[in-house]
Amino acid sequence: MKLLLKEWRKYLGETNDSPFPTLTHFEKNPEPVFFSILEILSSVKDENILKRIKEVNSAFKHAFIAKQIDYIGAGAFRKVYRLNDDPTKVIKKVSEDRIHFETNIIEATKMNEDDIRLSKEFPLLFPKTYISDKYNLWFIMDAVESIEEPAGIKQVLKRSFANEERILREKQNMFPSFNLTFSQDIYSLIIIAAAASGNRSDQSKIDLITGRIGGNNRTMLNQGKAASALISKQAGLVFHELTKLMSKYDVAPYELRLGNIGTDNEGNFKILDSSIF
Repeated sequence: MKLLLKEWRKYLGETNDSPFPTLTHFEKNPEPVFFSILEILSSVKDENILKRIKEVNSAFKHAFIAKQIDYIGAGAFRKVYRLNDDPTKVIKKVSEDRIHFETNIIEATKMNEDDIRLSKEFPLLFPKTYISDKYNLWFIMDAVESIEEPAGIKQVLKRSFANEERILREKQNMFPSFNLTFSQDIYSLIIIAAAASGNRSDQSKIDLITGRIGGNNRTMLNQGKAASALISKQAGLVFHELTKLMSKYDVAPYELRLGNIGTDNEGNFKILDSSIF
């Protein structure tokens, strides 16, 4: 890691003035991973940002062609690239959109700023972030593998919620709304318990986190409160950090459902990014 950071700083300098750390890959995705950004820049009023966006997009284009980054995917406001020199790292970059470009830049840079801030405030919950552009047009973070299916929850429980899982299994008769022989139900109960511990009482859409739409939200919330009282004294650091996050930022349990969570390269629980809430 020290060597990697040293290499990045050769391009960045300590002030993050360079538009890109190392330059990489466009042949695999010749589709508009990269627009002709110059066609739409006239709507950006800040000349410094305007210049910076041109520099960043040029740098990313050359990086893509040079096979130093791989395009992974995109959301509404940002694109994600894998850093080929270190596949455990990814780069999130503002997306180029021909429509509402100025609004998208504002939203995307705010999301990048939030991801960087939350990774420092809640390091056990969010992927670690490293170097960022001075305007937050891009930043580098640890790669996270998204959990899309219930089978992926088992490793999360083992690595991040082992005590909570053990206690809840031993007292599973207290929680008839949950089938605690299934990992997803244990995870769901832990998340609802964290919400209850953080005094978040929103009952809407709690059933979504269980994967069984139509459950009795009030009953599940009450059982979550009982679970919180049961496990809080023996819960691990991840659970306690989760209660603080959910309380401070009013995060509803359903926002931490499958598809919005993942694991780092060691299998630890991670929230994909701040855009989910």
